[in-house]
Amino acid sequence: MAAYAAHPSTTTAARPAAPAAAQRPVPDDLVTFAEAVALLQPTGHPVADTTLRRWIREAGSHVYGSRVSWTDVVRVHRDRTAVKLRASAAW
Repeated sequence: MAAYAAHPSTTTAARPAAPAAAQRPVPDDLVTFAEAVALLQPTGHPVADTTLRRWIREAGSHVYGSRVSWTDVVRVHRDRTAVKLRASAAW
């Protein structure tokens, strides 16, 4: 009797482990949302906590627990403030 050869997809041989997902390094400039709101207050363009959270979420920035990168906050605030100023100007 001939030996039966199993199809390669049905073998139980160990498969190599999938590569671990690349982890994003934790930024050195983490601030809480309350701290970010307080730091943005003197800019002349203050923002509410809930608005800042929405902007960060919409920008796809990563939130580390209850903290966010100050760099991300500044970039989002710059971009959103610029949009607001352009919309209010008589172009």
